[in-house]
Amino acid sequence: MRLLERAADTRLLWLDHLAYSGGLPGGAYAWLDAASAVSRLRRAQALLRSDVVELPLASVVAAWLDGDPALREALAAKSRQAHGGLKELLGRAALRGHLAELALALRAACRAELLALVVPSPRDWLAWALERAGADPTRADDEDAVDSAAACMADLLRAFASCGVDVLALHETRPWFGDDLGVWAEMSRPLANVARHYGWDWGARLPAGLAAPAALSADFVIVPEPGGFPGLQGIEVDAAVWSGGARQAAPERSFDFASIPVAARPEDVLASLDRLRNA
Repeated sequence: MRLLERAADTRLLWLDHLAYSGGLPGGAYAWLDAASAVSRLRRAQALLRSDVVELPLASVVAAWLDGDPALREALAAKSRQAHGGLKELLGRAALRGHLAELALALRAACRAELLALVVPSPRDWLAWALERAGADPTRADDEDAVDSAAACMADLLRAFASCGVDVLALHETRPWFGDDLGVWAEMSRPLANVARHYGWDWGARLPAGLAAPAALSADFVIVPEPGGFPGLQGIEVDAAVWSGGARQAAPERSFDFASIPVAARPEDVLASLDRLRNA
């Protein structure tokens, strides 16, 4: 069942918990060990019961790069073109195979939940790759470079064609202004096209102060405050929830998106999740 269909039947709770659960006994997620990572995710899911299980592609890719010094050198060599390093990295067949292995194992371990691929926005991922290559990350503000990065990311997503993915979520961390909002929407089009082709719901997590542009034909957005987006909205739960506060009012056609604080006490987290589910 797709995200839109599930949200029509019940109020969903999507948890962003990897930083929190990765800080519990057992240490950080070992993304290069598929069996270990999926086992930890399954245990966290059994405890926290998110309706959506995330596979954070950027975290896996970063771990892969950290484990391959020669690849880091290749990124630097390819960065004369702004998108060259990211293209070199995301194009590695071994990395793609590992990502698909993770997705398949996670799908098998969490059959009842929605499986979401979470990726940075093209601009964010491009800036990260430039920085890791020792290049100027502000080159990621060039529209042509971002467009090329989006094409590289769209090509990567094809590795998940048969992995049972349900959702694609882009995470934009920096605001766009004025007419640039339309540019952002256009840059996301190659990723949206892949999602549509494979029957995934797709959407974007946007920072505070950035309303979803009209040109963004997404299935959903995740935002700090309800806005005028006509589709499904995920409303970020206020941080006060984790210290006993109530969930803020939210539109009827929406779901709860909650980022669990890294330093939260497990007993407080479970109590807060119970309140959210019973609200």
